[in-house]
Amino acid sequence: STDDYKIGFGSFGNYSGLKGSFISYVNSIAAAISNGGMTPMMFNDGYYWTGAGFNSDIAVCYWTNGNVSSGSIVNEGHPIINTNYQWYYVLGKKDTGWAGYQTALNGIANYKVTAVSDGGAVPSGAMLCLWCDTPSAEYNQEEIRRVSTLITNMAEANTDKFDLTK
Repeated sequence: STDDYKIGFGSFGNYSGLKGSFISYVNSIAAAISNGGMTPMMFNDGYYWTGAGFNSDIAVCYWTNGNVSSGSIVNEGHPIINTNYQWYYVLGKKDTGWAGYQTALNGIANYKVTAVSDGGAVPSGAMLCLWCDTPSAEYNQEEIRRVSTLITNMAEANTDKFDLTK
């Protein structure tokens, strides 16, 4: 949606050692996004502290079990966007290993869009994340077909949440 703006802020918070500065920076970027009429979003692996003061306008994309549970994040006023790691796909990775195409297909078949990875919250939405972690991968028509199949399978596995007539 053009009403959302993903700012990332993943693992950085864990390694920075600058908790206060990191949270202030995230909140200042989030405020600018909110002032622009959009919803700021960040990944949960940057949300390392409860009660830390992250702006509650930030929607948290919960993809992996982190230091803070999805339920705690919701209790601090943040909506959860389910980006379950079971669906994680690195473009060009065809195998069944971590972030492979077959693994993502299996995850989509077995984990509903309402199933946050830690089971601690009901998400306000879901998002399929595709990553370009392998710049040397070949992005051809086969890869386009894979992505289309992942999107279609996610919709078909969750017909109560997706309108397939559009």
